Amino acid sequence: LGKAFKAPAPSFASGQPMNLPFLVFFEEVALEEKVSPQYATTGEVFFGTRLTDLNVGVNVYYSRITNFAEFIFDTDIVLPFPKNVANINALGGELDLKFIPAKIPNLRAFANLSYVHTDQSSEEEASFKRPLFAHASGNFGASYDWVKNHLRFFTIGHFIGKRLADRYNVFEKNKVDYDLPGYSLLDIGISSLDIKVFGEQETRFTLKCSNLLDQRYVEPGFLGIDVPGLGRQIAVRMEQNF
Repeated sequence: LGKAFKAPAPSFASGQPMNLPFLVFFEEVALEEKVSPQYATTGEVFFGTRLTDLNVGVNVYYSRITNFAEFIFDTDIVLPFPKNVANINALGGELDLKFIPAKIPNLRAFANLSYVHTDQSSEEEASFKRPLFAHASGNFGASYDWVKNHLRFFTIGHFIGKRLADRYNVFEKNKVDYDLPGYSLLDIGISSLDIKVFGEQETRFTLKCSNLLDQRYVEPGFLGIDVPGLGRQIAVRMEQNF
């Protein structure tokens, strides 16, 4: 169980519209003088065990944030202004699996799944419930070390469920909520293993292809635009430990 608070960012502290505080005089709109800190209370329970070759971890948590601050969009003001608008509740759970087979010691695999339900309610709209994040998301992957040839092969997958668009984009679209579709990505790669080029520390070379299947997806954006995700990418990297 823990508690924390977060002071307003400098751009929030004055309670004035972004970048152009003089607009308040021309628009003759009364704004909040200050934005208060946000407070968070979190409780968390974890359970872990090992089943032969499988490590299992289960985590359940609840968080409540009060005085959540964000930019407000109003048709009477050209630019958005910051305000403490809501309280947020988040209830979620995570499942973490790690597979290390005793008969194949060079093989590793993992998977983690997350589910969270979030909502926020304000004084103006006591019944307003708006999910802040995708309900479901997760990662999975595996690697195999070919020790004799100093190589490691790996693959990593990611998925995220549908989630609501950014509040500003919803405001731009006549205040009608809309979903961004979920997506899945697959990465594959190969890297060197236990190669020492400079001195006694390992040098690692990696060739990786991200978003192998070239999936098209979007992330929440702003100013009326949802941001396109990156397509297929191929990268070569070198890392040197000192």
